[in-house]
Amino acid sequence: MCNIFTRQQTTSLLLVSSLIFSPIALSLELSELVGTWTMSYDMGQGPTTGTITISEADDGSAKIVVSSAAGGSSEARDIEIVGDTLSFQP
Repeated sequence: MCNIFTRQQTTSLLLVSSLIFSPIALSLELSELVGTWTMSYDMGQGPTTGTITISEADDGSAKIVVSSAAGGSSEARDIEIVGDTLSFQP
């Protein structure tokens, strides 16, 4: 599984800017993740870049397309949002 986004990453700026430090049970919502995100990774041959596009399918589930800068793309499977973690198989 690829753990890409956590609630901490997506809300840290909000928490710091509003000075909210109360203990809140944070949970990711699909609507917060919808959009195109840039990514970079290194698998031993130098850095590679691409995008992760997250959208909502007609049935309300998450749809994720992972695209590389080289032009390849694939639709993710086994998508799960549990608590503050988004996981999927590319």
